[in-house]
This record gives sequence, C-alpha cells and structure tokens, in this order.
Amino acid sequence: MKFIFLTILLLGASPAAIPAAWSASSAFDQTRVMVAGARLSDAEEMLQQWLAVHPEDQEARFLLARVFAWQGKSSEALLEYERLLGKDPDNGEYLEGKAQLPLKPQPQGRPLDISPSF
Repeated sequence: MKFIFLTILLLGASPAAIPAAWSASSAFDQTRVMVAGARLSDAEEMLQQWLAVHPEDQEARFLLARVFAWQGKSSEALLEYERLLGKDPDNGEYLEGKAQLPLKPQPQGRPLDISPSF
C-alpha cells in the first residue's frame, strides 16, 4: 500500500484523488525512503505536491525545509522555516534547523563546504 501513493503521483494523478486511508503516514514513508536513498529532488517534488493540497501540514513542511537544506537550497529552506516558525515560534527543531542554515546563501544546488579555510 505504501507504494501506491508514490505510483499514483508518478503517473500524474492529483494527491487530492488519493483516498484518506493513504494519509500522511504513507506519504512520509515514501519521502523518507527517497531521502534515505538520496533521491532528494523526488522527495522535494512529492512534498510540494502534498503541501499544495495540505498547506497546514507542519510535519511535511518541516521535512521539505530539511530537504531544501540538504540540497543546498538555503533560500528555499529559510522560507519554509519562516513559515513553520510563524505557526510555532518556540519549536526547538524549527529554530535549530533555521540556525544551521548558512548566513550567506550558497548558489542553488551547490553542496555546502563544511571544512574551515585557514
């Protein structure tokens, strides 16, 4: 059943057409598999489709913010963290995620260099 949601999305069906039984847990199982397999652009697309139908889903938005950050898309990640913090300003995970973003955005898609330059 977990793969049905992904298959429906990949075939171009709207997430709104998916029965309620295949709820967020199935979507998150699929996106977590994608993230674990380093299929971040696929996870990003799936999360954006989900959020287009379920814009108040904070868990999905948090995962999308992290997926953006992992891809080096700091500006997009920052926007998602700002949305999250607008709803829950004292959430430690959101604050930590935002704090881990580079102060100076990297060119889109470029991995972050974490080694110091001396």
